[in-house]
Amino acid sequence: MRIAVLADLHGDLGALDAILDDAARRGAEAVFLLGDALGGPDDAALVARLGEAGVVAVRGEADEPLADAPAEVRSYAEKLPAWIQVQDGDTRLAFCHADPRSPAWQPLDGATPEEQLQAAFEVVEADVLLVGHTHEPLARRIGDRALLNPGRAGGGDAARYLLVDTEGGLTAAHVRVGVGRDARRA
Repeated sequence: MRIAVLADLHGDLGALDAILDDAARRGAEAVFLLGDALGGPDDAALVARLGEAGVVAVRGEADEPLADAPAEVRSYAEKLPAWIQVQDGDTRLAFCHADPRSPAWQPLDGATPEEQLQAAFEVVEADVLLVGHTHEPLARRIGDRALLNPGRAGGGDAARYLLVDTEGGLTAAHVRVGVGRDARRA
């Protein structure tokens, strides 16, 4: 299975479209969003595009529903799970925004102690843990497990995402795509 994984859009519809187009061109069969979808000037359009594209998402701290948000945005945000797990053959992938044990959005990154990472892997029962939140791309091995972060998707002239392939073993590539006028320069 080939999947695209993005995080931290913060309402950037242009970045979402650039990633969806590039991921489709590269043969992604599914798209996962690791939280913080919301926060832009037109979250209703972003939510509609996520739905049209069949993007599977989890909740980040920017996705907390606001009382004055449009009804479709509140409904979207209220339904987001904290984390999900997907099994592909022998590989168990877990998708969350930050440490799945922490309601306070504790980041998991290159400096996180191995014991803390092992505990996070146990909670989600995964071989591969995909997280966002830090806005920094990461690929870290912990024994026979992997911690991956695509980096921030939105907010610049280039959007980042991960292309993960589980066919014949796990491979993951950090991908940068141009957004808007810079679409060819990423």
